[in-house]
Amino acid sequence: MPIVEFMLHPTTDAAYIGRDVWLTTPSFIVGGEWAWESPIDQTRLGYVLPKEVRPYYIPDTLKTLDKEACIQRALEIQAETSQYTKTEKKPDATDAEIKRGEDMVSVPLNENEIREMIGNWYDAVIQKMESE
Repeated sequence: MPIVEFMLHPTTDAAYIGRDVWLTTPSFIVGGEWAWESPIDQTRLGYVLPKEVRPYYIPDTLKTLDKEACIQRALEIQAETSQYTKTEKKPDATDAEIKRGEDMVSVPLNENEIREMIGNWYDAVIQKMESE
């Protein structure tokens, strides 16, 4: 279960002293790739190598998430923020709205859609990383 919840790290380059903080993905996140930022606490999900093949340290404080934990995290984010949405045709759009291209509306994803979206992401990441 090498999916972890993490936060970005401040850049330590001396050139940034006295300026806005610059943030970067920690080097232990494989490929620097992350997904599913939480607007609640600015955490993200990323992949780390399993401990048995990792020749370096990662912080003990990282929270490791299995597939269901990733899904539950997304459901909690959705309950608080309605962050995950899809675009649908507006059922009561007028002819004028359709003509202007204003016949689409953003609607929140439901629980099943979130489960499928996050579950598919989790499976794809694990499959990709285990095949490399």
